Amino acid sequence: MTLNINVSPYGGEITACAKYERADVSLPYFYLNRDAVMEPLLCDGKIVEAQIEIVRHPMQDEYLVARVLVPTFYNYMEVRYRLKLTGKTGSWPYVREQITPEFSLLRFETFCYPLFFDTWQDFRKAKFAQCDISVTVPEGFTAISTVSTDGAGILNCTIAPYQQAEFSFGQVYFLPTIAADSRQELEGIMQFAYDYMNAHFGHREFKPLTIATIPAGFGSFAITGSRTIFLEEGAFSKSENLGFAVHEFIHLDWNAKPKDSVQRSRFFDEAFTCYFENRIMRRILQDDSYRRNSAEKAIAAVKDGKYAKVPICKYGEMEYGDLSYTIGALCMEKLCSLLGEELFDAATAEFLRKHQETPADFEDFCGTYVEFCGKENEIRLRKFFGEWLYSCEWMEVE
Repeated sequence: MTLNINVSPYGGEITACAKYERADVSLPYFYLNRDAVMEPLLCDGKIVEAQIEIVRHPMQDEYLVARVLVPTFYNYMEVRYRLKLTGKTGSWPYVREQITPEFSLLRFETFCYPLFFDTWQDFRKAKFAQCDISVTVPEGFTAISTVSTDGAGILNCTIAPYQQAEFSFGQVYFLPTIAADSRQELEGIMQFAYDYMNAHFGHREFKPLTIATIPAGFGSFAITGSRTIFLEEGAFSKSENLGFAVHEFIHLDWNAKPKDSVQRSRFFDEAFTCYFENRIMRRILQDDSYRRNSAEKAIAAVKDGKYAKVPICKYGEMEYGDLSYTIGALCMEKLCSLLGEELFDAATAEFLRKHQETPADFEDFCGTYVEFCGKENEIRLRKFFGEWLYSCEWMEVE
């Protein structure tokens, strides 16, 4: 499987060629951005007109995407197309990518390359991580391209006239709009975060990372396998916003692996990471109020009926994963208060050690803390988990 993408920032489009062997194709069709202009398919050397229909993708009813039937072939299929991203064809509301001279982002949420999945289960079983990918850009532009190694493997690629800088932790690619004097704090904050996490939540061997800055509105995210962070430029606007860099850095090494049944709850990545970020930034800034109003606003939103009142363990079923960033992090904070920081940190480090590779669910989470913290803490821990994870009793007193 190969994917070659040529990016034309000034033309506002990409041209691409994807080649598949028979074993690479897992469905009788693939999905592609609805604005893609396709050439005829080439199957075993024969030209076949593409059969295309615009449909609603099964994973998101309101999203229209092109579904292309896969013709019969025995050895290889070649797909060629060009695509002008307009900012209106992303599969989630926040995905508004365009190809521009200032900045471009390619990721699966725009369906800018063929995707063979109907469900998250299909997505994780796909073979895209094995794809040989090349991205070509004009002189004066740099492409930062990664493919995650877990599950299907997701292509993420930013293209911009980046300015590269070396730090002790790795390389950073700055957008030209980020002032030089605002970049200096990053070194100290990243070092503090690494030392703090090692001291409190389990030692991780230092491995260099890459940070590529992206404009506001695209959403910061991290790719664990390639140790790459895509960081919104707003992180450099003031000291407290560098918490976004700390947040994504923590994702690289201090997250438990969730079972598929609880992945959408976002508890095991975002609740943990937001809690860790809050602790680190409160110490750096010497300000205990950092992010506290976020949880208060989330609780108010639940009480006002913007969300149904459901326990944390049901967030995945309700697609309420965004509440794990706030209420989930608050749960971790309250658990720390219950146990005391020293015991909480040791139990959390043990949970992360056990489940860095072995998937966990809420029962595993509770079981690890109960077992690690001893019989003297079992009753109050089970009461806490019953109130916070398996019911909404905690909300009656907050």
